[in-house]
Amino acid sequence: LSGSGSDALDAALGAHLREVLATVPGFAVVDGERSLQALRQLDPGGNAAPDIDALRRAAAARRVLAPKFLQHDGQWSVHAVLRGDAGAEVRADGPATDSPRAAVAAWLAAPGVAQGLGLPATPAAVALPEAAALELYGQGLVAERAGRLEAAREAFAAASDAAPDDALAWLAQSRPARAT
Repeated sequence: LSGSGSDALDAALGAHLREVLATVPGFAVVDGERSLQALRQLDPGGNAAPDIDALRRAAAARRVLAPKFLQHDGQWSVHAVLRGDAGAEVRADGPATDSPRAAVAAWLAAPGVAQGLGLPATPAAVALPEAAALELYGQGLVAERAGRLEAAREAFAAASDAAPDDALAWLAQSRPARAT
């Protein structure tokens, strides 16, 4: 997920979106770590937009979902493209909302998104933490990806304190500890 203007918020909302999609029965999702490995394999410097078909092959995925935020007149929406074999594309756009956080929830609930993406069921309603907790969680993800494990651990702990019901923040706290 990209385009909110904050790498941390993009990372946090992308992780929550991936988690919600992974709960849909019969819908396979490549985990975040494998997705990052595929991106780094294609562009070690992280400076170029990846070729979607090359990313799909590197991640050993049948399809790639590329969601991004669009902002227009102070309103936010999620625009997503699902690209499959042979370059076939399906677009799924969400309604305009007042924040990137609200745009993710509205996109998942939008009529036609599940059908357009070929989901066997509508995703569960997403219960996103408040914006401050999302930002902290995202800061942890960004730090973790950069190899700054102590900063990641601190950000994940702060995110868990800010949103005690956010399972992803709690789970993330164990990753930097395991890596050291």
